[in-house]
Amino acid sequence: MGNTESASTGEHADPGFHVLKVQPGSPADDVGIQSFFDFIIAIDGKQLDGHHRALQDQVAQTNRPDILLTLWSSKGQSMRDVYVPPSQSYGLVLKWCSINTAASNVWHVLDIAPFSPAQLAGLCPFQDYILGAPIGLVHSETGLSELIEDYLDKELELWVYNHEHNITRSVTIVPSRHWGGQGALGAGIGYGYLHRIPPPISEPMQAPGETMFQVFPLAPQTQTQTLNPTQIHKKQAKKHRRTRRTSDAVNELLNEGELKSLELEPQPRGTSTVNTIPAPPKHGKVVYQESDEEGETSTFINA
Repeated sequence: MGNTESASTGEHADPGFHVLKVQPGSPADDVGIQSFFDFIIAIDGKQLDGHHRALQDQVAQTNRPDILLTLWSSKGQSMRDVYVPPSQSYGLVLKWCSINTAASNVWHVLDIAPFSPAQLAGLCPFQDYILGAPIGLVHSETGLSELIEDYLDKELELWVYNHEHNITRSVTIVPSRHWGGQGALGAGIGYGYLHRIPPPISEPMQAPGETMFQVFPLAPQTQTQTLNPTQIHKKQAKKHRRTRRTSDAVNELLNEGELKSLELEPQPRGTSTVNTIPAPPKHGKVVYQESDEEGETSTFINA
């Protein structure tokens, strides 16, 4: 007898038995089945068909000492398995319904105005989720507003779940249009996928991206070593030799560059070299040609 968490998360498309009430001290209560949040979707790995008689027959036909129930929870949209011993009564009130539809019938309490009916009733902003009322489950997005309109200036009991403390409590509120602010409750209400009930703070997240940051071990600290005078002298001599080798290599590189620069410089007059281009003569004959208008070419020589 006990329960194990499953890694499956997200919406559940198949219908199941919605747990409306759990009798205190019953076998279902002993294994932690929760009203409003839990849905029974399978028994011993077999899907359910929605008939209470079939459910009872399936429980009676099991050959295991403990019955395996697969549950889907609207708290964080997670699945888990629980084992309950065979019993004549499990202390459950169930309703066959669509899981996605039933799980979406939750209203998230957002900001609360001062001195509003919501504040006077003790609702907590951004922590509380309205599940329904003792008079019956509330359906659809407009179900809560319609219920509030029916109870204007009258006491209305609501079942409220607090995410931070992971508890469900009864809250009595008196909706009114005359409290001095906007709305009959004086609170912002969120509905829809973004306002589903998250996993309790005490439970680990099972969705992707759960790691907010990773802590790496610190690098080992280097230990300080005490050297004697002989070791210090050897280290300084080794460093001096390494510096001298580096200086010799630099000097050699500079000398090589200087030699290459000398090769590219023009040779002084009087030295013979194959690659030297002779300078133009100071005296000599200059020959040039000109053409007249008739196309004849004349040659001139200057001595």
